[in-house]
Amino acid sequence: MGQIQLINISGVLVRFFISRPFGRFTDRHSYVRGIELALTIAMVAFGCNMFSSPSLPWFIIVYTVLYNISGAGTAQNMLNITYGYVDSRYFVQASAIKRCLSGLTGFLASLLSGKLLAFIQENGNTFFGLQVYGQQVQSCVSLLLVIAAFIFAELTLNRQKVMIQ
Repeated sequence: MGQIQLINISGVLVRFFISRPFGRFTDRHSYVRGIELALTIAMVAFGCNMFSSPSLPWFIIVYTVLYNISGAGTAQNMLNITYGYVDSRYFVQASAIKRCLSGLTGFLASLLSGKLLAFIQENGNTFFGLQVYGQQVQSCVSLLLVIAAFIFAELTLNRQKVMIQ
């Protein structure tokens, strides 16, 4: 447990120190570009975690640090992006709807992910006949979802007119 906490603490410390530079990047470019950078880092993190195993434990450290860095970008930019696309009169309602939907989606994703993990572990850590750990499959699914989010940001958010309020 001590080793796990040291890895988590290092990830959080890196996030702490990277938050300001992430904010400066966003200020120079846009909330969408900040989200895209954060999603790109998350893609690399999940890609690393797909290869983590007891024989390659250092991938967990790389994953933890990169995931925390991506969290620095997504947390601040996902909150602030609403200001750029919603009239200030409706910000509270839009923010509430966004958080409600993301919470519900996260909850449902957790249920599905738990069932997938249990299925893989019940089958002797095999999935489609391949010897894998459930966390590797979950990282692969997460990678695909993050790619979809990146494409969505690029094709929709990046092309919409930002509201100056």
